[in-house]
Amino acid sequence: MNCTRIYNRVMQVILTASAFVFIGFCTLVLIEIHNRPGKEEEIDRELRLFSMALIAFVMDGGEIPNSNLTNVIDAMDDHLKNSIPNRPPYECDEWPSVKKGVDRWGNALIFSYSKKSKTVIVRSLGRNGRDENGNGDDIQRIIHLPAG
Repeated sequence: MNCTRIYNRVMQVILTASAFVFIGFCTLVLIEIHNRPGKEEEIDRELRLFSMALIAFVMDGGEIPNSNLTNVIDAMDDHLKNSIPNRPPYECDEWPSVKKGVDRWGNALIFSYSKKSKTVIVRSLGRNGRDENGNGDDIQRIIHLPAG
């Protein structure tokens, strides 16, 4: 009788401890999922890093072709290969979606360049996939380039 009571008590303690460990593990998983950047944060980070790389490109003497994002990225790559052999890359591995010309939802990025105002606009259409001219859930960077 006494052994049964001890056994039951030990099992109760083990089950209680297991429940606490399981709850703690689930809490940590939920915290990790909550703190993981969403697509909005990821594309915003990529656009910010691309902005800095584009400014560096122009400061290095690069010319922005007045066309599309793919041509701009190609010009950046060519400029590095041909003009500045010892300069480190423009960190394009840090903005893979931008390099592909799409946002994190697979929508084409909107790109515009005004040579007169030396301004580039790069915009993700956001989660809803609609161009709202930088409003709504669009994620947009307006890049004011240095005078060259």
